[in-house]
Amino acid sequence: MAAGCVDHVGVPPVPGRLHFPIAAELVDATGAHGDPTHLLVLNTNFDLSYNGSTFQSYDLATLEATLAAECVGVDGERCAIVPDEAGESSGTMRNVKVVSVPSLLVSEVGVGSFGQSIGVDPTTRHVYLPIRADENITHVELDANGALACGQANESSECDSFHRTVDTSLLGLRDETLPNEPLDVHVGDLTDFGMAAGSGHYLAVSHRAGQMTFLTVPVGASQPVATDVATVATTSFPTITFEPTTKTFWLPAGSAGALVRTTVSLDASSTDPTFAEWLVAPSIALTEVDVGRSTPSLRQVHFDPRIGTEYEGRFYAVALRPAALIAGRIEAGTNQIAIDEFLSLGAEPSRSQLVEINGRMLAFVSCYSSRDIYVYDVDAGRLVSIARGMNGPFEIAIDTRAGRERMYVVDFRVSVIRVFDLSPLVTCLGTTTTPATEPACSPHMLGMLGIPSTIEELR
Repeated sequence: MAAGCVDHVGVPPVPGRLHFPIAAELVDATGAHGDPTHLLVLNTNFDLSYNGSTFQSYDLATLEATLAAECVGVDGERCAIVPDEAGESSGTMRNVKVVSVPSLLVSEVGVGSFGQSIGVDPTTRHVYLPIRADENITHVELDANGALACGQANESSECDSFHRTVDTSLLGLRDETLPNEPLDVHVGDLTDFGMAAGSGHYLAVSHRAGQMTFLTVPVGASQPVATDVATVATTSFPTITFEPTTKTFWLPAGSAGALVRTTVSLDASSTDPTFAEWLVAPSIALTEVDVGRSTPSLRQVHFDPRIGTEYEGRFYAVALRPAALIAGRIEAGTNQIAIDEFLSLGAEPSRSQLVEINGRMLAFVSCYSSRDIYVYDVDAGRLVSIARGMNGPFEIAIDTRAGRERMYVVDFRVSVIRVFDLSPLVTCLGTTTTPATEPACSPHMLGMLGIPSTIEELR
């Protein structure tokens, strides 16, 4: 959808409310890279009820304390926690217990409609949001207390134009333009490409029209500088993933049945990261893979983080068609993929997280149309659990700290974040004979952030 179709005058978003959230990210706002302290949530204004959308920062300690005090003994689907700023009173609404809480919403800023994803820089001081309605990237500062800043005139007002744009002056010198409809962003340190520590960080952005943009943020700067654009496919790049060993970005080319790979040319001796340019490697065509079915349509790729083990180089790709988690690797010395296995999923797989819990590498995959989360032990190729009871699960964020394992699921259809306790799953991980559908092993829904609301067309 073009920006001209969504840039209209209307009422501002209601403060403190979730409205078609699309992405969530756990962060340690202190910058110490310890246990997460805040949950960042990006809303989309999908139904265009308002003249824009919001980006929010929630205090996890307050959320956890409220779940323990108010939702114990209550069905998780019937316990909704909202910040005072939402203007809702504690009580009962449509058979749902509503608990209004102060100090839950730490900060909120106004952004454009149709945001897509969240990228946090290695210092956790800068957050980047691809916004389709703006056809640009919004950048927001995050302080140690979880407060958000983006040049807004006052609390909860819109980010200013400087923070809702990137510097495209270098693209203009190269007769290039910033592509529209940004979809996903990976943020990393420039040391990934050999530059000295303290040089700054970078953004790699995927776009709907098969394009990608590289941007740098030199140390001391705030606004990202777009340094190069590449067009490498005729189909959408829904996500972008960085593989640190080979310094390569992988982009699943939507319905084209291919994996596009690219890296960045950057002189390690240079002190100016704005010379960075894309170097595109040959794509991997999955049409050459005999899956016994139609060509896979891929949504997202993860790489096994266990460098130096037998699992190094293994990838896990979420496929919409067939509905499967594809595990495999590139055959040595070739541009071909060796498929280890297809792990069946529910209807319309969308997003995934790969995390290690109790020594087991687990893939959590949201299935939007079957309304559930599939959990696989990827080493054993075994389905260990299915979390149900959702309406339209999309993005997943997981807290793996021992003793407080949590899963936060963005339920897009009803505008809530569902909070699950993973301890039942953790207990079952050592029992290889436990059936995947055994209720005792399923993550337990503790409650919800936000009050469920639906639009008839999305049911």
